[in-house]
Amino acid sequence: MSELLVLAAGLTVCLSAGRAFLRSRDPLCPAVIFAPMLVYIYSYHPLTMISSGSLAQFFPDPGRVDYVLMINLLSLLAFCAGLQAHQAPVARGGGRLDELMLSGSSRRRMIRMGFAIGTVAVGVFVSMVWATGPGLWRMAKPFLSSPIDSGYYRELPNLAFPAAFLVALGWGGTRLTPGKFLTLLYVLSPMIAWSIIGGRRGPMFLSAATLAGGVVIIRRKIPNIASVLAGLGLAGVLMLLLVDNRSLLRPWTGDVQTDSFVDTLTGDAISAGDEFVVAMATILASDQLERNYWGARYFVQFFIRPIPQELWPTKYRDCDMEWMQTAAGSSGIGTGEWMSEVGFVPHKGSSVGFIADLFLEFHAGCIAAAYLIGHLYSLAWQRSRVRRGLWTILYFEMLILSIYLPTQSIGAWLYRLLILAVPTLLLMGYLAPRLASRRRAPAIRTWMPSPA
Repeated sequence: MSELLVLAAGLTVCLSAGRAFLRSRDPLCPAVIFAPMLVYIYSYHPLTMISSGSLAQFFPDPGRVDYVLMINLLSLLAFCAGLQAHQAPVARGGGRLDELMLSGSSRRRMIRMGFAIGTVAVGVFVSMVWATGPGLWRMAKPFLSSPIDSGYYRELPNLAFPAAFLVALGWGGTRLTPGKFLTLLYVLSPMIAWSIIGGRRGPMFLSAATLAGGVVIIRRKIPNIASVLAGLGLAGVLMLLLVDNRSLLRPWTGDVQTDSFVDTLTGDAISAGDEFVVAMATILASDQLERNYWGARYFVQFFIRPIPQELWPTKYRDCDMEWMQTAAGSSGIGTGEWMSEVGFVPHKGSSVGFIADLFLEFHAGCIAAAYLIGHLYSLAWQRSRVRRGLWTILYFEMLILSIYLPTQSIGAWLYRLLILAVPTLLLMGYLAPRLASRRRAPAIRTWMPSPA
């Protein structure tokens, strides 16, 4: 039964991606982008663990395993249904032009604004590297100190992503020159450098995806389906290698270890920190303990957490979420509760993926919540194809953050989406009144392409 459930999950995702591509002919539609990640995490990886017997070492009761796999399958069905909720015009040859018309001065304003924001990101990152000191280069898992004790300051390097898209949109429909490509590299350099120094999978994927997206926006040519899938596959292999090889991208330290990479692909030697194992444990413990937060945890994460500790030192205790400060990464489940419900304690801070995270919050309501997230991606994709302009940037920001849904949590995904989307909305709100109207001349149309 377990094998059938995980195979059904993979088939559901593949059929969804195939249907979406055949209807739109757009390899950048969300169903296609999500497909490789979802198939690996919710079908291939659990299937190898079931076949090798690794999963039974943690969960010997097949009935409990099937319960979790059924939750995964129903949530994936809902998520894929959400991804199909909106349909964009079928892409045709010749390139598609944006409805927004930009004058030369408006384009230059967008480019200057993106370059300035990117320079802020570069400056803040350099200051953090300087504050960390020489010890940064000797750390097995590097972290950055901050010259200013503020979470807001530490997040400023993430502005590199909307800055890159803003610059690219200003150049939309023009020839990609070495100078423009180097400008994109400069704007993204904080996150590219952090990917190399820290061996961080998230920044690595975001940097590569943003650079690729910037090139697509400038050239107005969507890559073909084979290139998109190959790029996603290559990124996936690199991310798996980075799990136990933080120094993989640092040529000056360490050797590449492939044993754990092979074990992960074959399902052998799985630990209590494996994402799928932790996700299963979270669903089972949450279900047995009836530990669900019904939106309270998300409210604290997104509305209470940003309040400076100096202004409200007891904010977590007052919201009855003190564990988020004292036992972060535990899902609010104590050591004794883990042992009594699943027989082991998952590695602290391990990722669980969006389905287990939603189950922890809403129990069976995770199925409806998964549909709404898929619906949001479908809506953003449709509007990026029809309305262009701001929606183009917002959709690409959502695309590069797609990695955080299956591999991290709702919190990790939505937190970063707010960091990228809010500045984008503010910037475009500032620029919109200054953009040339249709009656101004000369005007240049920009973007959105169909496959070449």
